[in-house]
Amino acid sequence: MLTDTARSPQAGAWPLEFEKITQEEGFWKDVTRRNARKTIVQLQKMFEAVDISHVVENFRICAGESEGSFAGTDFGDGDFYKWMESAIYTAYQTDNQLLKDEIEKYIDLIGRAQQPDGY
Repeated sequence: MLTDTARSPQAGAWPLEFEKITQEEGFWKDVTRRNARKTIVQLQKMFEAVDISHVVENFRICAGESEGSFAGTDFGDGDFYKWMESAIYTAYQTDNQLLKDEIEKYIDLIGRAQQPDGY
């Protein structure tokens, strides 16, 4: 939900608090476990691979930390942001400090790659 309606007397639905959502067993627990062990890891490798996606390398180029020019798809950064959202959720659901630290490094890199106008 994009808008916090928790205090609105007109709202008929309210967002759940992220920290209170858990999967104890069953389908979603299995999906979360597989996502943490396989999907997040594999997609991170792909985004880091210059010969596969060039996505993280494009951020490094924009930040002035690597030489080269843009490569890959025009929507690679959007896919990376979607991966980050999933990785953040997974890192906090599984208390994976290593993944949390890697995400922080990506956030810093994206900040360094931004232009002064925020683009």
